[in-house]
Amino acid sequence: MCLQGWDVAIPYLCVFKQVNNDWYLVYKEEINTFYGAPTLYVANNFSKNKTFYLRRVYDHGSGVYIDGYSFYKLVDGKVYKCLDIVNDAHIYGWGLFMNQKVKSSFDFSGDSEDILGVEYTYNFFPGMVYETDCSWCAHEDSPLINGEDNVSYRYDAKVHKYKLEIEPYKNEATDLTAEKIACFGDFGNDSLFVKAYRSHIDTTIKIGTPLQKRLLRTYLELAKKEKTVTTETFEVKTKVGGTTFYGPKK
Repeated sequence: MCLQGWDVAIPYLCVFKQVNNDWYLVYKEEINTFYGAPTLYVANNFSKNKTFYLRRVYDHGSGVYIDGYSFYKLVDGKVYKCLDIVNDAHIYGWGLFMNQKVKSSFDFSGDSEDILGVEYTYNFFPGMVYETDCSWCAHEDSPLINGEDNVSYRYDAKVHKYKLEIEPYKNEATDLTAEKIACFGDFGNDSLFVKAYRSHIDTTIKIGTPLQKRLLRTYLELAKKEKTVTTETFEVKTKVGGTTFYGPKK
């Protein structure tokens, strides 16, 4: 297995299999690395089929960035993608009421089982919400919903997937769920966010700061009307080469 290609920013993940004296390509996938060093890792995890993984970039631009890790296994000559997790996902501005910054770290923590442990740190904060704000303003230092939590993904050999496991005792408003994790990197999907984080939002409205209470109440009212809660609409202003420039819609 290797990463190869003509462009360091967009290499291909290639997996080969030797049959007799000949080599055959059994898997090929384009991987966007956004000029980061393309690196392929092999985990020393508890499994006869070792997990290999890499970092990839999903989106990038002014005030927006998403990358993550993809995990694979080679089983009986076939490659399976077992899991994708967010590594770094953030957006600032873009007219969104709810901005976000998410980071994760992981390790293979099972001594006798094939388990991937992931720690997520997340912060959802307001964008342009004050009259003096510009289009790209964001208030990361004024979190509306934030926290950190550890979750586990256990490998299921029947379906060749790492499956999220939530312990039964984890039922606090701040504990992560599959629905909450699905919001990481899904920018502007406020209907999904409200549904997933409603308990956390309601708790913050009860015990949070006056600013948190006021902004979250406003946010909930706006989210009843629109899937994406915005404070300003943007449109394409011009294109130069391969770059698109946006500005407030008039």
